[in-house]
Amino acid sequence: MSKSLAAEFARYWENMRFAEGPADRVIFPSPEKRIVPYTEQAVRKVFKEAYATLKLSTVKGDLPRVHDLRHTFACHALDAAAERGEDPYALLPVLASYLGHSSVQDTMRYLHLTEESRRRIVNTMAAFDESIFPEVDYDAI
Repeated sequence: MSKSLAAEFARYWENMRFAEGPADRVIFPSPEKRIVPYTEQAVRKVFKEAYATLKLSTVKGDLPRVHDLRHTFACHALDAAAERGEDPYALLPVLASYLGHSSVQDTMRYLHLTEESRRRIVNTMAAFDESIFPEVDYDAI
């Protein structure tokens, strides 16, 4: 969790007075009943309304699914590791655990080439282009 998100969560925890109540309280309670968690349908409804308000959609024009956030997070986590000069494959076991997967293969289903990754690959390979494919003077052949 980032430091800024941890700080927001700490404020939320304090405002909800979780320290004062029983240990089994619901962290993100439904607005209707403070002791009942959100249902899957309620979460979908909240996200659908947020997407509509923000005018967000997929490339095909569909509304993103809540589960798409996991895909996006996984891809961007690996992109961030590569940007820091780290080996993204070394992050896979950690990412798998973080996402609650029992194997790295389950996590790899989430991963897709992002525009940032494609751009980084193209730029990296451009540096090798001339040494791999040197200019040829066809008149000299």
